[in-house]
Amino acid sequence: MRLLRYYNQVVGSDINEEALAAGAKLVPADLRRRLTFIHSPAEELADDGVVDPAVGGGGLADLVLVSECMPLLDAPRALAAFGRLLRPGRTQAIFFYGRPIFAGVGTPDDTTRLNALYENVATRICSVFGQFAGTPAFPIRRRAVETFASRLNNVAVPGDEWEHVVRYQWNSDVQLFFNSKAVYDFDVDPVDRRQDVEVTKEITDRTWWQDKWDTDRIEAFLASVYPGYVERAGSKFAEINQILQQIRQLLEEEKATLSFSAVLILATKK
Repeated sequence: MRLLRYYNQVVGSDINEEALAAGAKLVPADLRRRLTFIHSPAEELADDGVVDPAVGGGGLADLVLVSECMPLLDAPRALAAFGRLLRPGRTQAIFFYGRPIFAGVGTPDDTTRLNALYENVATRICSVFGQFAGTPAFPIRRRAVETFASRLNNVAVPGDEWEHVVRYQWNSDVQLFFNSKAVYDFDVDPVDRRQDVEVTKEITDRTWWQDKWDTDRIEAFLASVYPGYVERAGSKFAEINQILQQIRQLLEEEKATLSFSAVLILATKK
């Protein structure tokens, strides 16, 4: 919705119909005529008839914003689709942020403990979703984990289609995973598909995109990253809740200051 400040027409797409329905409810009635929601995989957005040229389809788009979904996509197919959507000289922006990095609460020891508690509870929550290797969804999960481990450097941006590629990596001293890598029952190594002409800017700044969270906000974040985890946890929720209570005690007197580990890839369509 914020993009409507800058563009006459905005298209939002998702493969989750419930997410699209929720998004539509957030838009004021006077803006809805300028916003279109499309139920489609990202890799198919440039297919004939998916996006009407009247709202930017057919190679008439000025910006493609890929927010918080790149690890789940087939990157070569997705980037090919994004290139077909854009006018020459226009921009694609791929963005992903990972776990919160707590930078200030109480003493330095308290801050260290809070980061450890967050990683512990996130990892235990992730574990309730069962094994990964050998399941039908394993190829997608493995691709996602590789993308986290690689900080999106495994996403190749073909030089014959794109130029002026800049990769911003904020707080890259902290992994992009939402939880500990140890929870995964398979090994994966970082992959680097960057080209020599690309620019990578690594920025360590715990004041960047800073916010203050209490325990309720931390729990809401965990619920958004791991939807339905309480029901999936069953009897294991008591163990998870013990850690949440430790976080609540630590934040009883004040909110925690935090930043994020994040990546932004900018590229211009040739």
